[in-house]
Amino acid sequence: MRAVFINHCHPDMPHICALRMRKFAHAFATMGHQVVLLTESLGDKPSSVSAENVSDEFDQHDWSKPYYLSIKPIPDQTLSNLRVGKLGWLNRKSVIAWRYVFENGLYGDWRNGATPYLEPLSNTFQPDIIWASFGNTSVWNIAQDLSKRAGCPWVADIKDNWQSFIPIGLRKLIASRFKSAVHMTSFSESHLAEANQWFMQNKTAIYSGFDDAVLRVKEVSKNEVYEVLLTGSIYDEEDFQAFINGLAQWLENRDQKNPVRFIYAGNDHQRVRNGMQKLSGLCDVEIKDFMKIEDLLVAQRRADINTYIRLLSRFHFHHKAIELMAAKKPILCFPTEVDETIEIIKRTSCVLYSCGSVADVVQGFEAAYRNQVKQKNNSNLTEYSWQGQAKILEKILEDAKVSS
Repeated sequence: MRAVFINHCHPDMPHICALRMRKFAHAFATMGHQVVLLTESLGDKPSSVSAENVSDEFDQHDWSKPYYLSIKPIPDQTLSNLRVGKLGWLNRKSVIAWRYVFENGLYGDWRNGATPYLEPLSNTFQPDIIWASFGNTSVWNIAQDLSKRAGCPWVADIKDNWQSFIPIGLRKLIASRFKSAVHMTSFSESHLAEANQWFMQNKTAIYSGFDDAVLRVKEVSKNEVYEVLLTGSIYDEEDFQAFINGLAQWLENRDQKNPVRFIYAGNDHQRVRNGMQKLSGLCDVEIKDFMKIEDLLVAQRRADINTYIRLLSRFHFHHKAIELMAAKKPILCFPTEVDETIEIIKRTSCVLYSCGSVADVVQGFEAAYRNQVKQKNNSNLTEYSWQGQAKILEKILEDAKVSS
């Protein structure tokens, strides 16, 4: 299968917005498919190749890995001013409304930059299918443009909720302009349910996962220190402090006095440093300013319990639990998780302490400490890896290709 994956964020961007499509592109290439990952260029860098020369690169590319096609937007001063906040309130509102109504989105500069590449993509690469992940509507605009030019179907992926990104008065109008998508994938079942309000296509949840190689990593040797690892953003300050309060109370009141080490790994390291006073004298504290993903995976496997702060929002699904399942260690989160996540945890025989109060956090740490048993090597875990979810996606794209 020859597939074009489209995402706004460049695969080398150090942000979660780049992860999903990059990982699935590599999974598909490993499965023997030819994949072009089309994105915007990184920062102010030029396009990765000119439209005139991209056909030659397609012919010479080693398709055991994805081909990264990054395209620089054509300058548009109004859109640039909009993004950096240089437009006044009224002007900003009018520009947003005009661009959505007449250009179907706010990244027409990138769409215009991509237009010259549609011909070599259609005539040389000749895609069988297009999969485009919504971060803004121009991703889908480019997918529709290429679909028409290449005469192949496209599938819409919605990893961000429609009503969180599209102005309230334009949601139905703009959604109606993407009826040509033959199927829709979503980040979770809750994202799917939200999308049902706006889109009529059949839909399938495709979870962002973890590399299945992590499941084969041997148990990491460690000393007698009990390690509590907090990974990721802390989001709300009050939630973080409630979590720390619960950890501090558990440390103060526990019967066992063997040493405990609290480790934080994430981008909020300065905020975490500023909020650690209650742990002073109760345990060792180690704040990681930066960890390579390989080192983070080792730390998660070595930890005795993995923890995270969950973002409370209208649309609740959080990818962090799936990421941490691969470590095969107990997981504790605060605030409480949603039913969808809890069901996934149960299906994989992992252990999750879903905490809604400081008392729950205390009880969760105590229960995890007293029940230090090795997690089952449940084969269901592989289903939630990138590779496992790629097999589900492969079937969807194959069916979309055949049925169109």
